[in-house]
Amino acid sequence: MEEQSSLFNLTVTPSLRSTMKTVATWAKLCAIFAFISEGVSLLVSFKNGNLLGSVIATAIGVFMNILLLNFATKLQAALETNDEGLLTESFSNLRRYYLITGILMIIVAVIVLIALVFVIAFASKL
Repeated sequence: MEEQSSLFNLTVTPSLRSTMKTVATWAKLCAIFAFISEGVSLLVSFKNGNLLGSVIATAIGVFMNILLLNFATKLQAALETNDEGLLTESFSNLRRYYLITGILMIIVAVIVLIALVFVIAFASKL
C-alpha cells in the first residue's frame, strides 16, 4: 500500500506527489522557453520598428511567466518540504496566471467580435 500524507484534508499519495513534481518541471520548462521566446520577439520588434505594442505584449508575457515560474518553483519546494504555505502560494500563482489568461482571452474575443461587426457593417454598405 502507498504511503500517504495529508494536506488540506486531502490525501496526497506518492503517485499524486510524483504527478505534481512532473507538472512543476514542465511548468518551469514552459516558463523558461516563453522567456526566451519573448526576448527574441522583442529583439525582432526593435529591428522592425514596431516597438510600443511589442514592449507592452512582452511586459504582459514576462509578468505571466513569472507567475508560472513561481508556481513551479514553489510547488517543487512545497513537495520537498511538505510545506502547506508554499503549496498555497504556488497554487495562488497558478490561479493568477489563469485569471490573467482568461481576462486576456475575453478581451481578444471582444475585440474580434467588434471587428467582425465593423466588417459586416462596412461590407453591407459596399
